[in-house]
Amino acid sequence: MNILNRLESLMKQRGLNERELSLRSGIPPTTINSWFRREYNPSIFTLESLCEGLGITLSEFFYEGDSDCPLTQEQRELLAKWSRLSPEQKQAFLRLIDSL
Repeated sequence: MNILNRLESLMKQRGLNERELSLRSGIPPTTINSWFRREYNPSIFTLESLCEGLGITLSEFFYEGDSDCPLTQEQRELLAKWSRLSPEQKQAFLRLIDSL
């Protein structure tokens, strides 16, 4: 999968330009522009912020099926909340889940 092509496609689907995506994701517009100009891929952590700005999860970003990503609304909500956790909070949450 070409990350930049996918990002550009999702932006077009939502009618967003680089500046609007920047405002929604908190990523500077110059950074977004430099990815496209220099053909650099964003880090996974930055991609999480971009996905949040696009209103999708990371799994939806990478999903390449013919139909919509098969997630329930409950799963989407959980993934959206997960993406907002700090690395320490994610580890604590995983320990909690493992203890159940």
